[in-house]
Amino acid sequence: MIRVQIIDDDYWCAEAIKAMMMDVSAEFDFEYSAMPEQINGCDIYIVDNEFGTGDYAEQLVQQVRSANPEAMIMVCSGTMSRVRYKQLINAGCDVAIEKGSAVDRDVMMVAIARYVLASRSRKRRVGFWRALDDIRTVLNTWNKRFEIAESRSA
Repeated sequence: MIRVQIIDDDYWCAEAIKAMMMDVSAEFDFEYSAMPEQINGCDIYIVDNEFGTGDYAEQLVQQVRSANPEAMIMVCSGTMSRVRYKQLINAGCDVAIEKGSAVDRDVMMVAIARYVLASRSRKRRVGFWRALDDIRTVLNTWNKRFEIAESRSA
């Protein structure tokens, strides 16, 4: 299950983003916050650029990135002329899109699909290495037992 936190002061905009994502896949689990008090351990964060003061999105992106270095952070804006791309990217934003743009909605879904695939691949690699470590531990334990048994019989 992919955990998604939508941080937007417009509830209906957040619901539209949620509906669009649910059309693509049912494996998303959503949280909604108008102004987050804490940054949960989600996989994807979709942040509105235009609530609070203009700098709030940048501060929020920095907080999310420091708390969740592997997460995907996407900033959405109704007016792209107000987006400060350089500051957002430097804060840790992965993608900035315009809310009402059909092209940007496609960009959003492609970016999310790529993130999900990369995340699954990363988890499989971690799972493989964890399993290999477990096998090594079992083998080392058995080798020690055989060494002890051999030393007793000698």
